[in-house]
Amino acid sequence: MKNICKEQVQLLLHNKFVVILGDSIQRSVYKDLVLLLQKDRYLTQSQLKEKGELNFECDQLVEGGKIGGLNNGTAYREVRQFCTAHHLVRFYFLTRIYSTYMESILADFKGGPQPDVVIMNSCVWDVSRYGINSMKEYRMNLEKFFMRLKEILLPESLIIWNLTMPLGKKVYGGFLVPEIQHMEKTLRSDIIEANFYSATLADSHKFDVLDLHYHFRFELQNRMKDGVHWNQLAHRKLTFLLLGHIAEAWNVDLPDNKLENPCKNSSDVMVTVTPLSDIRIVSHPTSAKSSSTDFSCRINVQVGSSEQTSTDSVVKQSRKQGKKQRKQKENLWHSSTRQRRQFKNLGTFWNENMAYNDSYLYNREDEHYFSGNGFAQNDGPYFREFMRPHRHRFVMRSPPAKRHFAPYSVRRGAPFYRY
Repeated sequence: MKNICKEQVQLLLHNKFVVILGDSIQRSVYKDLVLLLQKDRYLTQSQLKEKGELNFECDQLVEGGKIGGLNNGTAYREVRQFCTAHHLVRFYFLTRIYSTYMESILADFKGGPQPDVVIMNSCVWDVSRYGINSMKEYRMNLEKFFMRLKEILLPESLIIWNLTMPLGKKVYGGFLVPEIQHMEKTLRSDIIEANFYSATLADSHKFDVLDLHYHFRFELQNRMKDGVHWNQLAHRKLTFLLLGHIAEAWNVDLPDNKLENPCKNSSDVMVTVTPLSDIRIVSHPTSAKSSSTDFSCRINVQVGSSEQTSTDSVVKQSRKQGKKQRKQKENLWHSSTRQRRQFKNLGTFWNENMAYNDSYLYNREDEHYFSGNGFAQNDGPYFREFMRPHRHRFVMRSPPAKRHFAPYSVRRGAPFYRY
């Protein structure tokens, strides 16, 4: 993952039409991308929580949102658009991957300008809000949607399917209405199943797949308390992953900028030095010709608002929680090592399944540890949903033989032969 500044993003997406489809997490992806096209700043907490607002960082609400009324139903709509002289970014809120509303969106693509990049994800609403057959219908809708997408979009369009990010043990999202509270405990494992199927299907249709569940499996300290949404640090990392993926697909070389934290200083003044000559386009037939730039450095001095001070505390809290989690992981590892040595010295026989199982070791109350013996690499925290381990980790294959004296301690007599 590379750190990318706003000048590089503007050049990468110059004269490009980017479409983002999905739920509230994808809406935050849209907001962070719009903000990064204009400023080297993070989103604020209020910007992350707000939905359906009329304006956000010079964009406009086209349809739904506060115009049509805010609600948590499956009929909620929200269409946003950010448009400048050389950039166009549009967002569609989805509660289902394929429906009559999706057909209207595809009709917009067919009649209007074709998008250069399509970033999409829809899963949590699909598998939770449409009855007991939600998972089966989700698979069928995915197949229909991918087929329709290949029929309408041009072959030059870059299609990126994002996998759903890991959920928490307790979910308090707005989609989880009281009628489906019973799905709270099984929703995490349903997301893993849906991710596997959607990734396999997207790869079969020659679409790009970005496994956000894998990339954020160790970033759980940046997840909100509701167990679904993520803070501004996680979304900036997500944006960098997407932009790096787009640059690699278009053969664009992006330097890795060692930028200072925008909220590091107490005065909240950011000074960035960006060598513009480092941006180099290798080859892309549809890319616009960039204007000639000198080989000097551009120095930008920006004074932030008081809202950015909250981001500084978020950065410190995230680092503190990450350090605490690493310490807990080390303590678990050392304790398990001592326990294994103790049983080895006793000479006991280990059960092959329970001798040393990383998934069981890291499946205690700390859900942020992952392993995957016998499962996918990011299925560690959900191990207890599939298999309940035995009461003891170390068991003997067979009960020990009862001996009244130590073996070979009694003197043996002369051998007896029978004729």
